[in-house]
Amino acid sequence: MCANRSIPAPLQLVPDSPTRPNCTIAVLGARSVGKSALATRVCGGGFLSQYNPTTTSLTCRIPLVVDACAWDVKVVDAAGSDGSANISIDHIVGVDAYVLTFSLLSKRSLRVARRINARLLEDLAEPISEPEIARVLVGTHGDVDQDLRQVDSELANATAKDLHVPFVEASALTGDGCTSAFIAAVRLFRDGVPKLSDSAQLSQSGEPSSPDSQTDSKQANSAKSSSWTTSCVLS
Repeated sequence: MCANRSIPAPLQLVPDSPTRPNCTIAVLGARSVGKSALATRVCGGGFLSQYNPTTTSLTCRIPLVVDACAWDVKVVDAAGSDGSANISIDHIVGVDAYVLTFSLLSKRSLRVARRINARLLEDLAEPISEPEIARVLVGTHGDVDQDLRQVDSELANATAKDLHVPFVEASALTGDGCTSAFIAAVRLFRDGVPKLSDSAQLSQSGEPSSPDSQTDSKQANSAKSSSWTTSCVLS
């Protein structure tokens, strides 16, 4: 996508519903793996048939049904990121879950996804423990023939197991697996994974400030979990 590309109408933000739980998901990964194509497909914008490097982040908000419960999901496409260890603070603060993307056509992109995962753990895992960071590993270009892939199912699943995350194969072309990846991310967050809230303070190194603030965040998420159940029953 071009930097000056206008976002199609289906990608416009949908107003929050006061009765629905919400989840913010950041899409991270190396350049040219299809982050924007994946986000655009999930947000109802169809398939981007032409690749043009995107230099600015795109966001959309969509309603998503997860286990019979309607959620307001904000998708943040971290366009313009080069997949290095440097992750924008905008893609950490206030984010509930992460979709770590790589291309099934590139082993290098899988290594980049590993590095991004390591940086997330470095920035968020203290005092939050690793399993509590909601992450989903997504292999794009799932429509491509097996003999053209550099990353087969065995390697992808082994990597996901090593990172302690679920793996989803997706194709922005056909739409297969795209929504499933975001549903998996919402489930992880819903089941008690806390986020680094906007109120949490970061040190200059990007580390969360104190265990106390994160303990408060966990307690808040526990309370929110009960309210989500109630709102789903009532809606």
